[in-house]
Amino acid sequence: MIHTLSNSLNRVGIRNSTDYSPFGVELDGRTVSLEGYRFGYQGSEKDNEFKGEGNSYTTEFRQLDPRLGRWLSVDPLFEKYSWQSPYCAFNNCSILLCDPLGLEAEGGPGDEEGIKDRGTTTRDVVVTRYQTKEQKRHQNWNRFIGGLTFVWGFMEASAGTAFIASGVAAPLGWLLVVHGSDIAVAGGNQMVTGRKQETLTFKGAKQLVKSCGASEHRAEDIATFVDCSISIVGLGGGALVKQSVTRAAPKIGIEIVEESGKLTLRSDIILSGGRSGQLVKNLTGPANSVLKGSGQRIFITDDIGNVIWDVTKDRAKSVIPGQGFGPKVTPSQQQIELLNKVWGN
Repeated sequence: MIHTLSNSLNRVGIRNSTDYSPFGVELDGRTVSLEGYRFGYQGSEKDNEFKGEGNSYTTEFRQLDPRLGRWLSVDPLFEKYSWQSPYCAFNNCSILLCDPLGLEAEGGPGDEEGIKDRGTTTRDVVVTRYQTKEQKRHQNWNRFIGGLTFVWGFMEASAGTAFIASGVAAPLGWLLVVHGSDIAVAGGNQMVTGRKQETLTFKGAKQLVKSCGASEHRAEDIATFVDCSISIVGLGGGALVKQSVTRAAPKIGIEIVEESGKLTLRSDIILSGGRSGQLVKNLTGPANSVLKGSGQRIFITDDIGNVIWDVTKDRAKSVIPGQGFGPKVTPSQQQIELLNKVWGN
């Protein structure tokens, strides 16, 4: 039974008094109501234009048909209550429970506080469990960006690994491996959860800038700049160093290895040195020749007799005459064949 009282000129009167069946049908002859009163069962607003007097109630989320004891649309929280129909009203227990917003039944045993403050309780449920289409679109967009971030981090770490393996710009290579892994982990988490994730680099830079007195917005801008700069400087710097060293390496040495028919195999000559770039840079021998060196290595000379390659079975180093070693690389098939021929393997 719902009563609404009015207090006008210190006179108290009943504006509405109604007896209901369990799911909200008004009992015949048991209703007293003044004209203009719009509310009824459990305080829900009547929708008399839809199905007639007292046969439909409107809540914030759904409409109720009291004659059927069912909601007319699917429960927004149907995943939480998968054991019952998504149209079920009040968990089929309208005597103990109420659902003034059409979202989640409240007020049963153990929920005494919820029934006292059901507006706050229900809206908390809306915020934490009910996702609108806009929220889902935002979550899917976060997953897409997370996937791109993961790919970028993986590529950055791979580039760093290549720099380390080639022996060129190794410090920058390690920086890229660590930073790229950080980006890939954050991107992977964002791709899985659909929530925006921050890299450890970003968090650390932001905290450092904030500790210096910067505002939250300024700290985020600077942290973003630092995070991006590490990737740009690492990749750009490593590529520039590698390109510079490659250009400085004698091109003729590459041509000789590719055109091994121009070389003379001189297993009778052994050159000393080779473990130090300071020694190798000044080594000379017969022009366009493959010579023995210590430790089962070979040296390859150019057309004026300068050593331009130092090759073992595990690695090959170009030699810049008068300067020292170039980048360390994996021996080519031709270099391995020359090594085996000179040493008789």
